[in-house]
Amino acid sequence: MKYLFVYYSGDRPLAAEEHQKNREAWHSWNANLHETYGIRTAAGAKVVASDKSVSDYTGGLRGVSIIDADSLDEAVEKAKMSPSVQFGGHVEVFAEFER
Repeated sequence: MKYLFVYYSGDRPLAAEEHQKNREAWHSWNANLHETYGIRTAAGAKVVASDKSVSDYTGGLRGVSIIDADSLDEAVEKAKMSPSVQFGGHVEVFAEFER
């Protein structure tokens, strides 16, 4: 079954000495995750509201991955190893809707 990981950064900026460790952790994570699809977000996002007003996005969304796992529990165990979690953020885990 497919699962979606939605990665968020933490509330505090990384210290200068953490940046390289964070980059290395993400390279390792991406190499070992075997994601079906992944995307990392860039700066400059916008939010479009129901009244069609537009504002700058200020949240912590940093990317998404689609992975294969046998169960939600297995996907959650994988998500616990994410650099987002290791560096103060969090990961939301969603199961694909089965049609």
